[in-house]
Amino acid sequence: MSFLKKIFGGKPPPAKSDASAGQTAQQSPKEKMIKAYDSYGREILMTRQNWIDSVLEGAIKKAWNNPDELASVITQSFYDEIFEPIRDAVIRLHQVDNNHERGAVLLAVFHLQLKETRPAERVLDEHIKKHGTCALVLLNLAKVYSQQGHDKRSLETLWRSLELDPNHENAVGWYEVFHREQGGQAASLEALRRMAALPKSWRPQLWLARAALAKRNYDDAKKLYDEALANAPRPVPTDLLMQMSGDLGNAACLLEILQWVAPHFDAALHGMQVGNNLIKACVDLGMLDEARAYLDKLAALKRFDWQEGIAYWDKEIAKNRIAIHSTMAKRVELSANMAMVAGPIWLRDEEKLASLFEPKAKDAPVIAIHGSSVKYPPQEISDEPQIQMSNLLGRHSRSIPLFLAEQIHLRTEAVGEILQPYTVVPSRSFVVCGAPTAHADVAHYARQGEPTSDYAVNIFMDASHKPWIVNLAFIRTIDEKTLAEKAARLDPEHPEQGYQKLAALALECAHNHAQISSVIPPMGYLLPTGAHFTDYLLRLEQALATIIASHPEKDVNFLSGEREIVLGNIQLCLDNPQNPVPRLLLATALRYLKKVHPAVVVEYRDRVQLLQQENPLPANFHEPIGRLLDEIFAT
Repeated sequence: MSFLKKIFGGKPPPAKSDASAGQTAQQSPKEKMIKAYDSYGREILMTRQNWIDSVLEGAIKKAWNNPDELASVITQSFYDEIFEPIRDAVIRLHQVDNNHERGAVLLAVFHLQLKETRPAERVLDEHIKKHGTCALVLLNLAKVYSQQGHDKRSLETLWRSLELDPNHENAVGWYEVFHREQGGQAASLEALRRMAALPKSWRPQLWLARAALAKRNYDDAKKLYDEALANAPRPVPTDLLMQMSGDLGNAACLLEILQWVAPHFDAALHGMQVGNNLIKACVDLGMLDEARAYLDKLAALKRFDWQEGIAYWDKEIAKNRIAIHSTMAKRVELSANMAMVAGPIWLRDEEKLASLFEPKAKDAPVIAIHGSSVKYPPQEISDEPQIQMSNLLGRHSRSIPLFLAEQIHLRTEAVGEILQPYTVVPSRSFVVCGAPTAHADVAHYARQGEPTSDYAVNIFMDASHKPWIVNLAFIRTIDEKTLAEKAARLDPEHPEQGYQKLAALALECAHNHAQISSVIPPMGYLLPTGAHFTDYLLRLEQALATIIASHPEKDVNFLSGEREIVLGNIQLCLDNPQNPVPRLLLATALRYLKKVHPAVVVEYRDRVQLLQQENPLPANFHEPIGRLLDEIFAT
């Protein structure tokens, strides 16, 4: 329990863009970093002194004449364990705050944290003389007496606080602990019953219900929960639903969580504190659609400090769904389709971007690239089909064809096209074969497209040891003849050099064996480099996933991590602010994601608009790409 809960009894204020803070764990106060979020939701860590100098002083100055804002800055500083630098602000608030209770309590808390018990006592006594008693003031006065060693007086004052508010978390917990330490479990239960007898009490009932669940007295627990809910104000307090759902979950009463807690849940009010328990109950019960519905409600609130939790549950839901589909895959015959996507994955709006990327001639030769065939490491080899989360090997098996297709498309006169197999039964998922695909089969697949492919590139990746070896076969489709075979090494963790080598080999084959001429790449085709290149490959593969999820019949369960897809693309744009390619990749992901999960796309409208405003592209690219993004968010 944090120091602030012990004294003030409050909860941390919600994290906000550019002004939210908290500390990282396992650090001494002097070493603790302050955590904040910028306007794009990115986490920023600052040293305490940096925070005080560059953020806190300005925030105090801005809020100096606004008691509500000043109180918020002070409360946040308490949670960041910053005290002495805000002394003047706390004194100022006490002087001008029309909420006299708040001003007095915050000043008392400040003094107590600096071991100044006499000033704290004086502030609270003066408040009582002027404005009368209230539960929170008495609770903190009890803390003053406790620090001064006046235990009897402290306990008496604590009880007076409980009589005024029998539901204050710190007061209830303190009173229960005192009696448990004096007389054990029996004394603890008696103290809770005494508090539960007070008018409008509901928190003591929660503790009594926890004890009943521990003894498997489910009927008694239900009666206590009913009493707590009946006594509680509306809307139902977050603390009530959080403890109730948490205790029911620990007692394996998962259906009861959905029956007793869920009807009172309001995402905006109860947030992740309660939402976590509802989602977990749904996931554990196999109710994945219901879990997704709760997650979407929370995500729609755009809380930066919830992003990590939302990403966690997104992955857990996907993992559980895959486990179900994997079991089904062993019972049914798999059925697969072949997706054919021409040109760079981010050039879906070729006509609208004709001024930037010249369209291909109608009779341009077509080169299809097929991947998704690998030799697995020995420990990953399986005799049965498996459905699993996307991993590094699978992602490279898809991003290599995507990269080669855009290289061929933009650096030769030919059209580059990918061939990507995916299952449709028992569920939609990418296919990765554990053996080479026959060249004749790849030539056959390539001839099925419209227009028909003249040549094909068959990629087989040997990942049985590092570095991986990527084999490339260049095939003429009309007679299925293999014209050339090449190979290149690939470091999967640092793939840029290997990908560039593969591209050079593919272009060499196109020139030498198909007499396809090279062209100067468009001026807007700028590849990210270094770590950004690795991220670029991931975003290519994710864009492909959004396209397949939306076509031919949308599959809402094919994608996972939709919000990470958008955030990752925004970050790639911020890392390459003058490069139009990441911006086009973002537009592509948003366009197709909108067909599957339109509510997710809406969540990021403000951040994408801010990206456009703060990071304009070169003039000839900014307007047409801006129009694409505007169209996506228009409806």
